[in-house]
Amino acid sequence: MVFASGYYDYDEPYVPSFAGMEDFTGEVIHPQHWPRGLDYAGKRVVVIGSGATAVSMIPALTERAAHVTMLQRTPSYMFSVSRVVPPINAIRRLLPARAGAWVARWILALFGSLIWLVSRTAPGLAKRLLRRTASRALPPGYAVDTHFKPPYNPWDQRLCFILDSDLYKAVAAGDVEVVTDHIDHFDRDGIVLASGRRVDADVVVTATGLQLQALGGVAVSVDGEKVAPNERFIYRRHMLEDVPNAAWSLGYTNASWTLGADLTARSVANLLAYMRSRGYTYAYPHLGDAHMPEQPAFNLQAGYVLRGADALPRSGTRRPWMLTHSYVRDVLSHRLGDSDRSLVFGRAGTSQSRSA
Repeated sequence: MVFASGYYDYDEPYVPSFAGMEDFTGEVIHPQHWPRGLDYAGKRVVVIGSGATAVSMIPALTERAAHVTMLQRTPSYMFSVSRVVPPINAIRRLLPARAGAWVARWILALFGSLIWLVSRTAPGLAKRLLRRTASRALPPGYAVDTHFKPPYNPWDQRLCFILDSDLYKAVAAGDVEVVTDHIDHFDRDGIVLASGRRVDADVVVTATGLQLQALGGVAVSVDGEKVAPNERFIYRRHMLEDVPNAAWSLGYTNASWTLGADLTARSVANLLAYMRSRGYTYAYPHLGDAHMPEQPAFNLQAGYVLRGADALPRSGTRRPWMLTHSYVRDVLSHRLGDSDRSLVFGRAGTSQSRSA
């Protein structure tokens, strides 16, 4: 069984309790529960939040809304990427389809890894580069340090990617107003801020994040014993300690989710081939009595990570029991490492098993 469910609870998003929200006469919606047919044309829309969801949807909202306000408590770092990358397209035209896709994939993966590496090892340089990008895209004299300078280092929380500076362009065009303040309360016509300012709204979108959840919320048991994912170590980023024939597709926090999902798919396929060639019907990772120090599963200080740390499996400090965050290292480990290390194999209906 492969859980391709991600690590978010999509049924119960995180919505802070705002005083007076029940007094608001407009509509309050969460992006995860977007009503079909919502008509916001010509209306004043306030989006609460500055994370990936907010910065992705705001430029699209400006196409129909009369005005959009991005109301944030704390700014986020924005990194502008091109929607179309001509050098990548040129490579894919010159090379055969399979080779071109492989080269393009690695160029983009290494580029993302480089951004993360520079941010973590030279945060001052990363801050200057990100601020320069914002300053160039926004109008002269714009309060960049107020609205686009977070009080933390890049990649302490997720770096938000925006396409072709679309958010900056919407701000520069006057279609989006960025307000950095704390919410005091809602009233009939909008939101009153801690500074005393009020923001009028017809529609409020609470892009305030999601909550973490393991295995899509599925209750898993082995031989009648319930499995608590947060009490099990994770093995090679996709299997849980002592849970047979199950894998969890877990992407990266600092790279494309697809990269992690692809590694999971390859690992599961290789494991199945290995089991089939030897007649095994089950396999599970087993740590045994060996002492394994722990470290945080996600190396981020984002609110959703801090709120939901108890929902995640345990991460060790040594491979293969360590939840790593380097795609390049993981690829090498998967290609060069032993596919059956720390695994127990057996055949249903027999007492035979083998530890590797």
